[in-house]
Amino acid sequence: MKKLSLILIIVFLFAGMSFAKDITFLWDANTEADLAGYRFYHGGSPGVYDDFIDVGNVTTYTVSIEEDCNCYFAVTAYDTAGNESGFSNEVMDIVNEASPNNPTNFRK
Repeated sequence: MKKLSLILIIVFLFAGMSFAKDITFLWDANTEADLAGYRFYHGGSPGVYDDFIDVGNVTTYTVSIEEDCNCYFAVTAYDTAGNESGFSNEVMDIVNEASPNNPTNFRK
């Protein structure tokens, strides 16, 4: 399976005193004929992912994050036989409350 490239788009939502943001991740589609879907991984340390979400066969996923956190994200592709690719490039949530209108795109 080929390596995926992950991009992030950040949209901020303000509600009262709390700070929340929606982060939309986009990645290049895997072109293998037996592609079954993608897994979206997240965790609190670089290269260490606590959990994943099977997002199906789509190339975008949005998560909501309350306040600042050290969050790391990556995506893998999997095929119909259950084989999983390596991780995409890792993206860290680096936007803070002081710069809510400065979205960043990452591509390896």
